[in-house]
Amino acid sequence: MIFKLNTQNVNLAGKFFVLAQLYGAIVRNGLVGGKKMGLDSNDSLPKGMDAREAYRKVFHWFKAHKVPRKYFTRTDETDDYGKKSQKYIDNLPEPEKVTNEQILEVMEEILTSRLEWAYHKSDGKYKMAAYAHVVMDEYKKGCGKDSEVVIK
Repeated sequence: MIFKLNTQNVNLAGKFFVLAQLYGAIVRNGLVGGKKMGLDSNDSLPKGMDAREAYRKVFHWFKAHKVPRKYFTRTDETDDYGKKSQKYIDNLPEPEKVTNEQILEVMEEILTSRLEWAYHKSDGKYKMAAYAHVVMDEYKKGCGKDSEVVIK
């Protein structure tokens, strides 16, 4: 299943609304990265923190872990996946300076793109995908509101 979106004339809030809808379809169908993926039923979810705190946890985990070497040695069309992923990590915004839109983008990258390799990796308490799923789910619930996304 391939989705192609033309968001050239859509404002930033509209683009994130489309991403949230696409994310929902991907999760409902169990498709991430073209294969079945999802949290295990026994995986715990973070509660009682806002999206910025979730981002801070994700940020520090990625800064402490390099992209596994196996992602630099692929021979198919994703040959540069490791390079793109590491470059993305190297350029993550500092938690004190990150915008709401950047938080959502990073969480989306964990679920479907350049940071997907860490989907099931844990910081010792929660998987990276658990942070991402909860932030994206809370964003979808409050889509269109001008307030912070809060994980409850």
